[in-house]
Amino acid sequence: YAGTAVTTGSGNVFVGYKAGCAATTGNCCLIIGNGTCDLITGDFNGGKVGIGTSSQTATLTLNGTYSSGANGPNIEFFGTATDAYPSMQILNFSHDDQSINFDNYYDGVWKSSDAGSNFQIRKGDDKLTLRYDSGIAAGSTLTWNTGFAMDTSGQIGIGTTAPVAAFHLNNGASITNLPASTKAVFSNTSAADAITRVGIYAGGASAYAVLDLGRNDANCRSSLTYNTSADSLTIGTAAATSAAIITTAGCFGIGTTTPGSTLEVAAGAI
Repeated sequence: YAGTAVTTGSGNVFVGYKAGCAATTGNCCLIIGNGTCDLITGDFNGGKVGIGTSSQTATLTLNGTYSSGANGPNIEFFGTATDAYPSMQILNFSHDDQSINFDNYYDGVWKSSDAGSNFQIRKGDDKLTLRYDSGIAAGSTLTWNTGFAMDTSGQIGIGTTAPVAAFHLNNGASITNLPASTKAVFSNTSAADAITRVGIYAGGASAYAVLDLGRNDANCRSSLTYNTSADSLTIGTAAATSAAIITTAGCFGIGTTTPGSTLEVAAGAI
């Protein structure tokens, strides 16, 4: 019978044939099992529940053999009579191999639950990654693409799993001969005619797009400023905010903001 081995204690609840048969004492315990396996255990005093374990270390503790199968400490979510595919899985295959999966699932291979999109947040290979796929019919095998990766140095890669700088946006290029002080890399493919373009865009007709270069501890900087209303580009420093300008007419001025010729230098001096 359930709980027959318990000789001391009170306030216990046993459910199932020979549930808790290995327990000899207990207070305010919950045990659901069949004598061979105590599937669910609980501590009424602490408000904790364990599945697959009698040692609850959190409000809910899951215990199982690390594996890529059903026996692992994994969680799966299905909608009510929606379809045959899980909407979400939280998988703990091993240390350095855990993932939260949205509209995809693992049953020996990764498969889609939704043809619209599949996303995964994963910790593996000592990296944190965000992976994706789309256009894969529910129940069909998908192929992960990595959109975001962070390594153990805190370097972030977009489009690459091996960032070479603090921020690395890559579209397939192989980066070599990179200066050690480089903090951000933007790269396109390695094709001979590939163009890598970075944009800083202002908000409207009277806005400015600015690129500043300078120190982080003093008012020492230079800047490239695009004036959208005048369609002009200004080069300046902290002391000379408009040291040089290129106007919408293609005139270049040094020391003047209103050059009237192709090249105009203030006071006529060079």
